[in-house]
Amino acid sequence: MEDRLVSKSDIDDGDGETARINRRNDRIFMFYQLQEDKKLKANKSASKNGNYVSTRIVSKSRDGRDFFEWRGIPFGKAPIGPLRFASPIPFGKWEGVRDGSKFGGRCPEICGSGRNLGDEDCLNLNVSVPMVNHNRLMPVMVFIHGGGFQEGTGNLYTPQYFMDEDVVYVNPNYRLGVLGFLNTGDTAIREVQGPLPTTRPDLDCPVFVPSIEVVNDEEAFLVEHPLQIMAEGRAHRVPILIGANADEGLLSAMAMYHSDEIVENYEKNWDNCIRWTFGIPEDTPNATDLAARTKEIYFPQNSNFTKDQKLKQFTKMFSDAYFWLHISHCISVQSQFSPVYSYYFSRMGGPSITKFHNLLTSADSMFVKIAKHVAASIYNKITRNKPRNYGISSYSFVFYS
Repeated sequence: MEDRLVSKSDIDDGDGETARINRRNDRIFMFYQLQEDKKLKANKSASKNGNYVSTRIVSKSRDGRDFFEWRGIPFGKAPIGPLRFASPIPFGKWEGVRDGSKFGGRCPEICGSGRNLGDEDCLNLNVSVPMVNHNRLMPVMVFIHGGGFQEGTGNLYTPQYFMDEDVVYVNPNYRLGVLGFLNTGDTAIREVQGPLPTTRPDLDCPVFVPSIEVVNDEEAFLVEHPLQIMAEGRAHRVPILIGANADEGLLSAMAMYHSDEIVENYEKNWDNCIRWTFGIPEDTPNATDLAARTKEIYFPQNSNFTKDQKLKQFTKMFSDAYFWLHISHCISVQSQFSPVYSYYFSRMGGPSITKFHNLLTSADSMFVKIAKHVAASIYNKITRNKPRNYGISSYSFVFYS
């Protein structure tokens, strides 16, 4: 394997401007980089290229097992300037011994919470290894964090559960949104991980997600639909664990809890909204009939739902449209070729970020949002009332990782 994925001639056109901004997906690069990574030792670890990472982090697993953590290890050079939309360039060597006790920067988030977070110098990863008394190779688990390709960081997902087992746990950061998924449909800016933006009604910014690339060469990452690869049995035939949380639709439905207007607009424009929600092309011959039949599944004509019941139905519908429909399809296809283990996570066993997501999606000023949250918390504590249970979504799952 070559030291780098992109030559300098692919990046620099001689005047410092971005020339051919072609790059592979940051996350796939991590898999290649790990193949040539280091054997980790107790207090100092050396990579094949002579780099050293020191660590003083010794953590405890869920059941009290000691494990080492190396945090913020750079795998690629900062994607800024002429490298902003380019394939990742290996970080190379550093001088001396690097501090491995602090997390690296998270990649910029341009939408989501409405705030601009992160640092473009974010191509780093974390490695966790249990303290073992043997020299046997252990399986490597690489976890690519969620967030709809728009937000999130691997730093949130700590390995305490996994460190009870003999496994090496790696969680990287990767470029998000427009910085990670811009694609002009040619060789200028392509599969920086994704397509030209689409605009979602529930977000105030364009959304960039992975796409199929037009040009199929050594720079390409995705050149055909993954479902086609699976259906033809060309995907890796390994056991797969796949599933989701019970109420993932809260990610979209939560705004409806604060705005009757959003609900009313959705219901007034049912045909258009249902086509967008379930991805039904506008020119589908029976699109109107499909929209009506879908509405009947979640909102039967003779139903008399209360406001809360209606909101729960919207949550269920969004959960099916954005998660379970596609998960079920993948299970039915891949199970023909390899074992598939599905899960449905519905346990609310502790604190949840969902209520904070609820707080942020309300239309009030931040001061009023915080005041309402504090007042509700005090009231619940005095009256011993339990906080409202909106359900289990990805925001809840952070606490169980």
